[in-house]
Amino acid sequence: MVCAGSIALTKDLPDTSSKYADEGTLAHALAAECLRTGTDARGFVGGITMPANPDLDGQIITPEMATDVQVYIDNIRERVGDGELRVEQKVDFSHWVRHKDQTGTADVLILSADGTRLTVADLKFGRGVPVYAEQNEQLMLYALGSLDRYELVADITHVVLEVHQPRLEHLDSWEVSLEDLHAFAEKAALAVENALDVVAIVEGGGTVKAADLVDGEHCRFCKAKATCPKLSASVQTAVGGFEDLTEATALEKLTVATLENLSLAMSKVSLVEQWCSAVRAEVERRLLAGDSVEGFKLVAGKRGNREWADPAEVETYLRQACRHDDIYKSVLLSPAQIEKRCETWTAADGTERKPILGPRQVKKLAGMVSQSNGKASVAPETDKRPALVIPKFEALTGADDLC
Repeated sequence: MVCAGSIALTKDLPDTSSKYADEGTLAHALAAECLRTGTDARGFVGGITMPANPDLDGQIITPEMATDVQVYIDNIRERVGDGELRVEQKVDFSHWVRHKDQTGTADVLILSADGTRLTVADLKFGRGVPVYAEQNEQLMLYALGSLDRYELVADITHVVLEVHQPRLEHLDSWEVSLEDLHAFAEKAALAVENALDVVAIVEGGGTVKAADLVDGEHCRFCKAKATCPKLSASVQTAVGGFEDLTEATALEKLTVATLENLSLAMSKVSLVEQWCSAVRAEVERRLLAGDSVEGFKLVAGKRGNREWADPAEVETYLRQACRHDDIYKSVLLSPAQIEKRCETWTAADGTERKPILGPRQVKKLAGMVSQSNGKASVAPETDKRPALVIPKFEALTGADDLC
């Protein structure tokens, strides 16, 4: 949508995953299974009894994941009411963007009982930055595809997009008009056309032009971060080029003494960090593939922490040889952990336990909890969180000021 050259730059690069992506896949599968079957997430703690999914091999559902996913499940169930719920629905928006095979999978679709209101909900399981529903291009495309799905059975007049991020306690909703959705579809179709034009040029032996590349926050999701000439140029411009920084002239280029320079430098920090991470990952990928990267090699990293090969065997031995207090330690659970046990909860052995406290005790315990304010952090002006008001004090220099 933003960078026409990105398709051409990434089309031959391998797909990669991460532990965070795998965790998100598992959370989505858990949520979908519970919504389809009317079950709760806690029933899956400690194992995977859902339909076979090769992407989930070796992953275990923890109590923490179950708790977070259950927040999303409860929110969705509350919204369905007498309406119709569809889970993990493939949506096709090909004709809207005028190119074949353009599809996606909507986490949740809810059609109101009267058939006039469509809700498109998306689960984001990351704990990084909040994702917002307003002008969310992914959800707008899913909404367009969903309109086609229901056009013969409903007269939809209202479309609501929702982003659920339970680990951030973040739920964002935005109602978009059909008129605005149709206008967005035209914008998306133009973006597809521009991207395909660049692909055709590259396949014909040409190169991606600088004018076809746009850097920004979206670069964090692009596979071509390490090799993109536009991002590389932006990074070099931001840090004054890759010169010897021991030279005074080079250091002068990096100065951020003025507020104007500081603002410009801060706007590039995220891009520089993303580019550095991407370059490191690309070098590692090539070395692991057997390629040579001049000046660098693969070495064994720091060995992992020591752990018991068979904890049960060690525990049996130590309990016979030592006193209880010498081999165990007790730690008071956190407020969040205690709160989870104030409802029906699942123990480590998989058994379901009753709440440890009654309602009156829970209310009294709530008064014993303290919570510090969040530490101030820098965010762009586009962030929806309200700005902190920081009082600015003038310097007191003379006797009159002190009086």
